[in-house]
Amino acid sequence: MYEIQGYDKCGASRIGEILNDLKYAINIHRANVNRTLAFMGVAALCIPGNGIAADFSSTGVDVLYGTDYELGSNGDDGTDAVTLTFEHFSTWTYGDNYFFFDAVFESNGDENTRVYGEYYPRISIGKVTGHDLSANVAEGLGFQDVSLSVGVNAGNDVRILTYGPSWNFNIPGFTFFQLDTYAYDDVSDSNLDTTYQITPSWSMPFEVQGLKFEFRGFVDFIGDQGSGTEPQIVAQPQLRLDLGDLIFNSPGQLTLGTEFSWWHNKFGVDGVTDNVWQALVGYRF
Repeated sequence: MYEIQGYDKCGASRIGEILNDLKYAINIHRANVNRTLAFMGVAALCIPGNGIAADFSSTGVDVLYGTDYELGSNGDDGTDAVTLTFEHFSTWTYGDNYFFFDAVFESNGDENTRVYGEYYPRISIGKVTGHDLSANVAEGLGFQDVSLSVGVNAGNDVRILTYGPSWNFNIPGFTFFQLDTYAYDDVSDSNLDTTYQITPSWSMPFEVQGLKFEFRGFVDFIGDQGSGTEPQIVAQPQLRLDLGDLIFNSPGQLTLGTEFSWWHNKFGVDGVTDNVWQALVGYRF
């Protein structure tokens, strides 16, 4: 949010200056958002043309609310925020695509609005070569496939590229289990070193007394980016109750649950850690 000047004036001139400053602030913020969306959109154009028709597609919206986030506009008192997440996953002939966009609305402090998104197209080595790469790694653990990915992480003030192999495993009880092993390059700041990002992600459905739940999430392990920065760990596990199945006989469409957001050394800052429980409601189209 941009500070609006001119409150020390009075009368019509004061109102006019405030309106002009407000218009200027809105235009700057809109430009930042548009640059972010454009950056993500250019990356999306890298999908090969024959990949537009998806074999499988899932799209949804989540609304989350949490309090006491660190390094927000409310300073040391902690920042409260509502997050609106749009998420999509689809498969195609030679791989798959995953992206999400977050719009974060702070409800105290300066009440900033931030936009952030990540996009990951993956090319499956097994699909491209036509060979089945699956194998039993150990008892109860199966390797499925390896893919190559170039990811884009973009927000109001950050542009990050990730690239490297992504590994899929077949583990009993899990809908999917994926391990990403990427290089992590913050191209928005030339003073930061390229480092690593290792990310396990998973989805595990289960039932309790006839109620259907899903335990899903990810953990990012990100290395330090040079002098003055620390390694980061970003974990966001979720527990969801399938209200769609319980109430509407529509499994997976409407979920209610909670997410724990744990971010150790947030933005690489030593000793700054988020520990935030968030309420969430999800809807799948």
